[in-house]
Amino acid sequence: MGHGPMGQLTWHTGSQCDDGSCAEIAVTGEDVLVRSSLSPDVLLTLTRDEWAVFLASAKEGYFDHL
Repeated sequence: MGHGPMGQLTWHTGSQCDDGSCAEIAVTGEDVLVRSSLSPDVLLTLTRDEWAVFLASAKEGYFDHL
């Protein structure tokens, strides 16, 4: 994760992203950026701590009802 050539962000998607409608993640410095492949200009910026809490909550099934 991180920056690609010439300072461009490297965006990552999950392995189950087949239809082009995906969450994309990039890391820059201490921030984790999240965007939708359908709206790539809209970014959510999380600290690494916020990202870790989100991932732990998702793994525990906290968001499964959504």
